[in-house]
Amino acid sequence: MKVAIPNLKQDPRPLYVQVSDALSELILSHAYSPGEKLPSEEELSIQLGVSRPTLRVAIGYLESQGLLERRRGIGTFIAHPREKQIDAEGLEEIETICEIAERTGLSYERVDWHIQRVLADEKFADLLKVAVNSPIIYVRYAFKLSGKLYAFFESWVPEAYVDIKALEAYPKKGLLDYLWECCREKFSYTQTNVYAKVADETISQWVGIPEGTPLLHMEEFFILDNGQPFVYNLKYFDTSIMHFYMSRRFSDRR
Repeated sequence: MKVAIPNLKQDPRPLYVQVSDALSELILSHAYSPGEKLPSEEELSIQLGVSRPTLRVAIGYLESQGLLERRRGIGTFIAHPREKQIDAEGLEEIETICEIAERTGLSYERVDWHIQRVLADEKFADLLKVAVNSPIIYVRYAFKLSGKLYAFFESWVPEAYVDIKALEAYPKKGLLDYLWECCREKFSYTQTNVYAKVADETISQWVGIPEGTPLLHMEEFFILDNGQPFVYNLKYFDTSIMHFYMSRRFSDRR
C-alpha cells in the first residue's frame, strides 16, 4: 500500500524528531494497518527528503515506543497494539523527578522553593534568546529522598511564559511539573549536556553532601515547537542515590 507522506515542517527541531512525528501521525491516523509493512528505507528516505541514517534513528525511536516492529532481513512493520509498558531506560521520553519517584514507589519532598523576578543580563539574554534587561523568572529548589537531599535545580524562564503567583503557590512538585500542567506553550524536546562534577562548597551546601562528592551535572534547555529556547536549567544529582544510564542500539547493518 502506498501512502502519501506529509511534508516535513520547516522548523529547527532535529530531523529525526520531525521524521518520527510525521510517521507517528500516519500510524496513529490508521493510514497503515497493524501488521502492514512500511515502504523500504530507500523509498521512505526519498519521500521524506532525509538521509537513511536519520530515518533509522526515527524508526528506532518509534520502535521503542511500540509503534513499529523491525524484522531482520524482512523489513519494518506496523506493530500490533499492546498494553502500555514502562520504558525502563527513560532515554527518549522525559519524566520529572516526581514522576520517577512515584513510579518506583519512593517518597520525596521538595525543599527550598525560591522564586525571584530578575532582569536578563547578556548571558541569559543570549541563552534564552530574549532582549537584555527583559524580565525572567529564577527558580531554585531541591528534593529530598527518604529525608536526604539528592537533587538540586536552578532554572531561568522568560516571565511571559509563567504566572509567578501561581508558580509561587504551586505545591510539592518541581518547575517541569508546573510547566506541563499549567503552561500554555508547547515544548517537545530538550538539548542536554551532561558532565561529571565534584561538589564545591556552594553545591555541597545546596545538595547537603560533603565537598568533593561526585555529582552528575546537567545543563539543559527546554525547546518550544518553534525552536525558541524556553527554559534554561542547571541540575545536580547525588549519584549515590540517583542513577542514570543510557542504552544504545547496534545498527542492523553492523
